[in-house]
Amino acid sequence: LSKTDIDVYPNPTTGVVNIDNIQGYNKATLKVLDMTGKVVHNEQLGDVNNTIHLDGMAEGIYMLRLDLDGKVVNGKLIVK
Repeated sequence: LSKTDIDVYPNPTTGVVNIDNIQGYNKATLKVLDMTGKVVHNEQLGDVNNTIHLDGMAEGIYMLRLDLDGKVVNGKLIVK
């Protein structure tokens, strides 16, 4: 998510991801997709700092999709 002020860390992760700096949006939704495009995690986010628990997910590369008031921001997440 390098083109935004949104922070997603740690990346790579072992199962817990923090998402910061999404204040100012009325509705924020996070989707985590596997490489086939299947949604493997879907969560509404709060307006400040969020901790997402992805425990039990298989190691690999996933796509993050943040929907912020209709604006979609994509990124990559590595789970170890």
